[in-house]
Amino acid sequence: MDHKRNENIDDKRRFNGSNDTIFKRLFKNKEILCGYLKYFTGFVVKPEEVFETNIETKFSVNSKGIIMDLRFDVINNLNLNLEFQNEVNNEESFLRRLVHYVSVMHSEAYDSGSEYKESKLSVMVVFVNTDKTSINSLTKFTMKDKYTEKELDDLQIYIINIPKFINEYFNSKNKDDIIKLKLLDVLTTNDGSKYQNDELKLTQKVEEAINNMNKDAALRFEMLKAENYRVELLGQGREEGIKEGERANLERNIKTMSSNGFDAEFIAKALSLDLSFVKEILEQK
Repeated sequence: MDHKRNENIDDKRRFNGSNDTIFKRLFKNKEILCGYLKYFTGFVVKPEEVFETNIETKFSVNSKGIIMDLRFDVINNLNLNLEFQNEVNNEESFLRRLVHYVSVMHSEAYDSGSEYKESKLSVMVVFVNTDKTSINSLTKFTMKDKYTEKELDDLQIYIINIPKFINEYFNSKNKDDIIKLKLLDVLTTNDGSKYQNDELKLTQKVEEAINNMNKDAALRFEMLKAENYRVELLGQGREEGIKEGERANLERNIKTMSSNGFDAEFIAKALSLDLSFVKEILEQK
């Protein structure tokens, strides 16, 4: 079975979890965050144990400052950073940047009164949305003794290559793999429904959250276009009348908002149009 993306999504109006803004808003939902952590890192964390913290940091005056996508403090001395990467232009530089990020985060875990005997864990989870890299479907970096293989897991970097994971595990019958497939696919297509053999409430929450954000984004997009349209009309001294080209533009805006779940009354109010005109457009085939 071939795995095909939803090609009907208009990127100007509809976004998925790989959009930077949507990704950040999505994972600020602590229930969703804890769900992804559980399935992709094995960490079991309760939402009430997670606290969002400062994303901008600098180790020293002369060091290279960084701004993280999302950063959280978790009870039991766990520091967490989530990143989303749609492109990896230079793999070596990319991996070094991840090491720098997790190192800076770990250095901040110890304040002046900390004891090194205290266990501090710094974890970075990176979602990569490109298969144009040699990075595997799932990768985990820790520090390990070359000779004894003993692992020091104070610093951990997880990289999830979304398209590679989906292609590699698409036909898997393993329940955990199927859950991961749904969670990754919904991030990039807004649709996990192809995996009907698993009923996962978490996936439904992700779909609902992204769709709600899509509606919000669609509304703001259409209202901005409508405002630009009105300004253009006034600027050209045409306060009344809708010419053929302008009517086509309005019709397109109305139909787009309707396809995103807005009813005629809401559209008329948002675009400052007569309700009968909006209904007339929506009744057209």
